Amino acid sequence: MAEEETSNEKREKASSEGGGVPPWITTYSDLITLMLAFFVILISFGTFEKGRIVKFVGSFQGAFKILPGGFKTEPGDQVIEPGKEILKTFRASGAVVNRMKGVIEKAGLKKGVEFEMTNRGFEVAIVDYLLFGLTSGSAAIVPEMKPFLNEMAEIIRQTSYLVSIEGHTDDRPVRSREFPSSWDLSTARAVTILKYLIVEEGISPFRLSAKGFGKYRPLFPNDTEEHRARNRRVMIYFESAELEEDKLRERPLFKEGKVKLL
Repeated sequence: MAEEETSNEKREKASSEGGGVPPWITTYSDLITLMLAFFVILISFGTFEKGRIVKFVGSFQGAFKILPGGFKTEPGDQVIEPGKEILKTFRASGAVVNRMKGVIEKAGLKKGVEFEMTNRGFEVAIVDYLLFGLTSGSAAIVPEMKPFLNEMAEIIRQTSYLVSIEGHTDDRPVRSREFPSSWDLSTARAVTILKYLIVEEGISPFRLSAKGFGKYRPLFPNDTEEHRARNRRVMIYFESAELEEDKLRERPLFKEGKVKLL
């Protein structure tokens, strides 16, 4: 069998005739495609807020377990890398929070007010009886709280925060001629504070918003008097924003390409 080809000769012949692609090329191509997709998505995020970009990059790093400092993440964990912008926001918010805490301590309201820092600013939770007294179902601001609101308005004036005011109640039904439901009461309370900041303190209405959620977003189960009292609250959110001058002025809808439908 002199003419019979050996196995080595067969492999050499197949290699010279076929010119096949080495297996590693497929893996390398997949890697390049993934990296290209990653950077395309990252560039498309250029119009989003910087906090979301940092959050996206951190999650991407976490998925491949390449976080700096040897830290690893588990599946399902949310990763937020502390970038310069987030640190700057926290420092600015911290200074304002310390100032507001001083105002609260001066007014003797420390027990019924809580602060929490967020990646966009901070939020203030105020129990309802501090703002509206002990009368059930009232949406009138008590005179003792007006100095506090005045100080808060001064802080809003000196910063660029957008302020959102939310009213919340417990699960007890509210039925009165003025407020047929807890939803009406919670909304009226938020709007009352909003109007005070606009009318009495001259804050731009384009920086303020008001919402009412009634009993539908409780912090605690409505199973005890203490929990119900904590659920009856007003939340004031201070969110950082780059406010341009034209955002503070009312603009006709047609200039923004909006059309009202009859």
